[in-house]
Amino acid sequence: MNIRSILSIHGVFLAMKCYAFAVGVGSIRLVLPVNPPPLAVKAAQLFTDRVTQQCEARVITSGDAPIRIYFEIKPRIGREGFRISVLSNGNVHIVGNDERGLLYGVGKLLRTAYCDDKGFHVGSWQGVSVPEKPVRGIYFATHFHNYYHDAPIENVVTYVEDLSLWGVNTLGVWFDMHHFEGFEDPQAQQMLKRLRAFLRAAKSVGMRPSLVVVANEAYNNSPQELRAVGPGRGGFYNVELCPHKAGAKDLLLKQFSEVFRTFADVGVEYIVIWPYDQGSCGCAQCAPWGSNGFLFIADPLSQLARHYFPKVQIVLSTWYFDNREWIGLSKAFRRKPAWADCILTEPGSHADDFPLHHEIPGNLPLIGFPEISMAGMYPWGGFGANPQPARFQKEWDRVKGRSEGGFRYSEGIYEDLNKVILSQFYWDAKKNALSTVKEYVSFYLSPVVAEETVKLVEILERNHHYRWWPEAPGDYNFPGTDRWWNPAKGAQPQEDPGAEAAFELAKDIDAKLPRHARQSWRWRILYLRALLDKELKRSTGHPTERAEEAFRELIDIYHASQADTPVKPPF
Repeated sequence: MNIRSILSIHGVFLAMKCYAFAVGVGSIRLVLPVNPPPLAVKAAQLFTDRVTQQCEARVITSGDAPIRIYFEIKPRIGREGFRISVLSNGNVHIVGNDERGLLYGVGKLLRTAYCDDKGFHVGSWQGVSVPEKPVRGIYFATHFHNYYHDAPIENVVTYVEDLSLWGVNTLGVWFDMHHFEGFEDPQAQQMLKRLRAFLRAAKSVGMRPSLVVVANEAYNNSPQELRAVGPGRGGFYNVELCPHKAGAKDLLLKQFSEVFRTFADVGVEYIVIWPYDQGSCGCAQCAPWGSNGFLFIADPLSQLARHYFPKVQIVLSTWYFDNREWIGLSKAFRRKPAWADCILTEPGSHADDFPLHHEIPGNLPLIGFPEISMAGMYPWGGFGANPQPARFQKEWDRVKGRSEGGFRYSEGIYEDLNKVILSQFYWDAKKNALSTVKEYVSFYLSPVVAEETVKLVEILERNHHYRWWPEAPGDYNFPGTDRWWNPAKGAQPQEDPGAEAAFELAKDIDAKLPRHARQSWRWRILYLRALLDKELKRSTGHPTERAEEAFRELIDIYHASQADTPVKPPF
């Protein structure tokens, strides 16, 4: 037998061992360190909440229980890493290298345990795990009245906590100015309050709060005489400012000062400065924007950020850069600039693969920005879950040697599985996407259906494509412009091989699930996606009455009753 076969058998054995559950118990005692730090207390709360949501087991911190789970913090494991030991008497020791490591160890224990009507079962996974990539972030887009824009804040806070258990250590948000009539606009203040709540929730679970700022963005009432020259790349709302026009630079810095001051007490640790979509200026003084006007305003903007957040890391985004701009940036950053700490890009997300074949400008660390929400489907999430493990495996294999992690771009909860796949790539660059799918299913649904659900996810990915029909909801009009947009328009019905079998599989899985899993939104968005694939195939793309019911349920799950076309199921 060759070494590859031995390793393959060993991997199967470890996967089986991970889900070899101990006898269920009705109560668990958590033993925390003396004077536990805040994140240890939070980890205990999250453990308690997640267990009691799934079964009748009690979680206590004093008295007797069949098993005890000890929380400890001891350095020298590796930054943000942990060790789990399952003792012969059934007790468990979770040791974190630091507070975050302890929390991530609790997440791993939860994912490899199981709850049923017999109580809580400790899994047999044990060992040491240390993250490879330092930046394991997520970016919440708060626009179009999507989930992050309109869902109750407490729902989003719970979701942030869920992500932390997978090792996500950074949350980014963006205060999009173009909607508002200035900083004092009541709706602007309401949005700032919401974003502050998200970042405070992130900080409570050890995430690094982060802000995205578009370098020359402005409010809807920006001075006409200071406005930038469009049309830009991607979104452009004709309210952006040209930083070279007299007074525009000062106005930009004044606007950002107001925003930074609002978040000063949160303790922002990353500022991501953005070039396009929206943003940019095409005037003679600014062009080419990415290596000229953009840098002209990004430098003083980074200095302003450090005034409010002295230890902040400045991330320079290169989103939508072309080769000319990459070459210009390389010349500008022949030496590492004092004002930039990282470069954000996602090789392969556009036509240009410059970062894969050249030295990174300034020899700066490279952070990715994978798009997990929009590609190949419109409305985004409109047909349920959009799992794409094969796609992300292929993309990650190309960039993992150069990447220091990244911020996943998220439009909602329908791509929850995609978030988790990327989070585990960042934790362990060699981890296979389908093994993460299995771990996800075992945690949130049941290990009993893990293999079947992996098959379901593979079929759903094969049938991931644009859908459109003549009476579908209309195109989206970018506010303040005459541009209409519908990337799905004209898409032809696809064969969707296996869609009928996938829905039968989904029904079989549904019958095996415990009640909490069957009713969970994570399962429902997968189930409804399988249902819609089957229904739309049967009707050659036109919604049926059953499909309409599925769309209504998705709207309820997403809190999307007021959503704009790009993020609202097409009911």
